[in-house]
Amino acid sequence: MIKVWHAPDLSFTEPALYPAEYALVAEVVSDEPDEAFGLTNHRGVTPTAWVPVRSTSVGDVLELSDGRHLLIIGIGFTEITPNKHVFRKTVTNF
Repeated sequence: MIKVWHAPDLSFTEPALYPAEYALVAEVVSDEPDEAFGLTNHRGVTPTAWVPVRSTSVGDVLELSDGRHLLIIGIGFTEITPNKHVFRKTVTNF
């Protein structure tokens, strides 16, 4: 299972502390990061929900069942350590 965490502000005008300032938005039954990303990235389709939703995107984090935390970057993922701030340059300089 992969937990999907969304950043509080996709503009990253201020650094965000992961996971304290992130929101847990989904638990995907998969061990494949690409599949979890694809299932939670709505690609122009807005799902019907009782709460506001958005696609998983750059700056969000996938928490894998093996304990790794993968930050979504421009192309792919990079492993990060929890309880650290995520900065704009972290998600754009890859």
